[in-house]
Amino acid sequence: MAGIVPVPVEVPLTRRDAGIQQLGFLLGSCGVKVALTSEACYKGLPKASSPSGSNTEVVDFKGWPRLYWQTTENLPKPPRDWTAPPRVADESVAYIEYSQCREGAVKGVCISRQAMLAHCRAIALQMDYKEGESAICVLDWKREVGLWHGVLASVFCGLKVVFVPYALMKVNPASWMVQATRLQAQTALVKSRDLHWALLAVRDHNDVQLGGLRSLVVADGANPWSLSSCDQFLATFASRGLRPDAMCPTAGSSETGTISLRRRPAANQPGTQAGRGVLSMSALSHGVVRVEQENALNSLTLQDAGHVIPGGSVVVVKQSGSPRLCRSDEVGEICICAHSAGSAYWGLEGMSAATFRVEPLAADDRPLGPLHYVRTGLIGFLAPNGLIFVVGKKASQLFVSGRQHSADDIIATVLAVEPMRFVYRGRIAVFSVSVLRDERIVVVCEQKPHTTEDDAFQWMGRVMQAVESIHHVSIYCLALVVPNQLPKTPLGGIHVAETRQRFLSGDLHPATLLMCPHNCVLNLPKPRERQSDVGPAAMFVGNIVQGVRMAEAEGRSLGPEDMYVPLAEILRQRATHTPDHVIFSLVTAKTIDNPETLTCGMLLKKAERIASLLTDKARLNPGDHVSVVLPPGLDLIVAFFGCLLSGMVPVCVRPPPSGQLAEAVPTVRAIVDVSRSVAVLSSQNITKMLKSKEASHRVDAKAWPLIVYSGHHTTLVPPAEVEATPSLWLQTVSNNKMRDTFTSHTVVEICVKELAPQIAQLKEKGLNLASVRTCVIVAEERPRVPLLSAFTTLFGSVGLSSRSVSTSFGCRVCPAICMQGASGPDPAQIWVDGRALRHDRVSVVGKGAPHSIALVETGKLLPGVRVAIANPETRGLCADSHLGEIWVAGPHCADGTIERQSHNDMFEARLTTGDTKTRWARTGYLGLVRQTDAVTESGGLHEAVFVVGPLDEALTLRGMRYHPADIEYTLNRAHRLLTESAVFTWNHLLVAVVESTGGDDSLDVIPAATCSVLEEHHLILGVVVIVDPNTIPTNCRGEKQRYLLRDQFLQDKLDPIYVAYNM
Repeated sequence: MAGIVPVPVEVPLTRRDAGIQQLGFLLGSCGVKVALTSEACYKGLPKASSPSGSNTEVVDFKGWPRLYWQTTENLPKPPRDWTAPPRVADESVAYIEYSQCREGAVKGVCISRQAMLAHCRAIALQMDYKEGESAICVLDWKREVGLWHGVLASVFCGLKVVFVPYALMKVNPASWMVQATRLQAQTALVKSRDLHWALLAVRDHNDVQLGGLRSLVVADGANPWSLSSCDQFLATFASRGLRPDAMCPTAGSSETGTISLRRRPAANQPGTQAGRGVLSMSALSHGVVRVEQENALNSLTLQDAGHVIPGGSVVVVKQSGSPRLCRSDEVGEICICAHSAGSAYWGLEGMSAATFRVEPLAADDRPLGPLHYVRTGLIGFLAPNGLIFVVGKKASQLFVSGRQHSADDIIATVLAVEPMRFVYRGRIAVFSVSVLRDERIVVVCEQKPHTTEDDAFQWMGRVMQAVESIHHVSIYCLALVVPNQLPKTPLGGIHVAETRQRFLSGDLHPATLLMCPHNCVLNLPKPRERQSDVGPAAMFVGNIVQGVRMAEAEGRSLGPEDMYVPLAEILRQRATHTPDHVIFSLVTAKTIDNPETLTCGMLLKKAERIASLLTDKARLNPGDHVSVVLPPGLDLIVAFFGCLLSGMVPVCVRPPPSGQLAEAVPTVRAIVDVSRSVAVLSSQNITKMLKSKEASHRVDAKAWPLIVYSGHHTTLVPPAEVEATPSLWLQTVSNNKMRDTFTSHTVVEICVKELAPQIAQLKEKGLNLASVRTCVIVAEERPRVPLLSAFTTLFGSVGLSSRSVSTSFGCRVCPAICMQGASGPDPAQIWVDGRALRHDRVSVVGKGAPHSIALVETGKLLPGVRVAIANPETRGLCADSHLGEIWVAGPHCADGTIERQSHNDMFEARLTTGDTKTRWARTGYLGLVRQTDAVTESGGLHEAVFVVGPLDEALTLRGMRYHPADIEYTLNRAHRLLTESAVFTWNHLLVAVVESTGGDDSLDVIPAATCSVLEEHHLILGVVVIVDPNTIPTNCRGEKQRYLLRDQFLQDKLDPIYVAYNM
């Protein structure tokens, strides 16, 4: 009457109602400023507390505009001189009805006044409503059938409507039948769910008589699976006067209104004959109508949705592509041309044109005529007698591998597998997610309490088999959640779009999970087939013919070696000329202002005491091996030089942690035995620890070689103190204005994690890193680019230059290969294609390109060092466009191990092509050499060395070489609960061990991890093991010990939170 456009929506009861944000977006786009509601409804809204303590204002719902809430009770009468505004045009918008797509987006359908009136006329004519008749409405009156029949058509025809709210239906499912009996109602507006509930409650209401009902309008009658509830209801209540032709299924959508409705029977005449058909679900999945036997497993029984409403014209068009007409035996999207249909989506011109102005094309690709049709979102076909059959909604169709499956069909199959024991009827959500360029089916159910995990998995396995045998499609993920966990609509149904969003965002919180990617994902790339008939010589000649550069580089010349002086002699010279020069300082959290120092003279004196101790008292001979079991500190340095002065060979061994004595002592003992040490040099505390009762349970105290006590006291920093004071390193660098500092990835990671919130406090304390010229991260792995970037970005505000941070590379065959110095070009960074890297090829791409992997140069080659990239299988020299093993040659390379014969190939390798005379040492690391545009100090172009990863940890899957660091980087970004991960192979399956902080909610990471690895690496995770933080073992440099982790997994020593075996 006022010319204002109403937008009926559900009233949110909490701030976290499902879909509340999307409704708020709709209200905001429509410019809604006033909310009309009832007094009872307003009291139930959540209120915001004011400073005075009163709760009067409605809280701000997420995504909602600011609204003025007005109750409609007790309004004053309009003044006598008030007159209604002049009548607006019939083409203007009468009301906006919201519609929801499969992704959960809410759109407002504009219904004009002319369309609203035409819709009421069509309903009144089809149903033969009479003035004064009574109707019972159990439906949502704000949209679709409840609004069309219960509100609009009732006013148009003068019906008396009794609304039965959903809250009453939950308490008394038969309340609508009681009202129909009492009022002798002629019409009931219900859903098939209400009919099912009524069947369960009929025993408690013997006085129900439905002889006055001429029509039962079933709002979801177009759903094929509503037929069983309709038939059972008719059979049960036939003895209570219900007419056999009372069922009136209807079909429609918010965009089109009612498209079809089975005609209401006259009072004393038989109704319209119902149409039925038994079709093959397998044929329907291909979009074809085929008749099937009634009792077949894959049969689907349909009932008609009535005839087209008066004044309407219906066509069936293809579901995708151009709107071409379907053949008579094809299934497509139903479109209608009628005055009662909607006109547009509010504010969405592009989507409106694709939905409300469709021009169907004939076989010759010409439009049928000047009329525009509206898409209904319903999938079905037309029968020869003009009846409309609907097989499902487009929003619930799952398009998998070129076939379409209805979510309702799969729900029916799930319910057929012993549903009452394990899951709740009506609390099942089926949807699809896009994984690896195809849709995958996900089923989520609410399990009943007291369901054991073993029973649940057996039931889930039967569900998987049933769906595969009936629908010929595999389920990607089947999840069970605790009762009342799934988001619900205001009328009690499952909010599928919100459930799908929670699954994608990792907030579903399943209690039991079963994934079957091996059966479901069938579009993986073909495995790589290696060409074994191409030898290294042929590849070398081909590279030369193509003119590509060979992958080798060399550091600057080291100069003549005539002035060779032993390190021990250099120490004596320094102690003679500069005895008071401080050469080492030990800084701890307690001694940061007054660190313990060691001068050249002191170092020589203490080292000579150690040498005397070893030769005189221990009676060791020059050349003997001595294990030095000391923690990092001044004592370790003194002991090392003491061994050098006495002519003995020091073997540095990390002492066992006091908390892990039983696990670490056998490792120490093994190193002592393998190194053939005749003595162990240690401190008093460590000596007592090695001979303690706890250690003797693992290693006999009498089995140790001679243990020599060095007798020096040093204040040590326990690991707990280092973690408690992560700023100790940076404060030391800042206080002493150091120019060069060496660290590890572990220390950098601790600084980034712990000091990020303390940057402002560190500035106030005077932390300044502007003096740092080189900050070298020493490692035996690929530089962690995200960690380096985070470190330089975080501490750039306190003066740290991004150019100063670099990495070094060394390994056991050559401890120093690359290191960035103060001079020379900045470390190069490139981005390579990860897909090409799996084939051992190097393809440089731009930053941010799809599948790109960032690599940082591992420093400048040290003087006298030569590097070549060799094929690890053929040992031929690679081109710079190929990935290969890094081979190194230099004067400081190791010349072998104690067991020289067994490791000859590693230290004395020869290339089969290229420089075949040089003796190379194999590092065991894959990498590449690229020539950059930077100019070295000698004037030539800089040759950059990039480390990709260790060769023995590379995973060969499907004929391709994968690097664990790349997969783990993907896993760490898959879910917010993941802190760290490690991967390895087991029985040709990829196993991922992930550390989660989620506790009981950790199962959310399994689908996220599986999907991420599938999308980025085209690999299927066979096993996902969820463990507590800090479970993955690392060495002293923070590098993951994947082989040790694999052994713990195989020996069942991980104590996991959950283990998921993806079928």
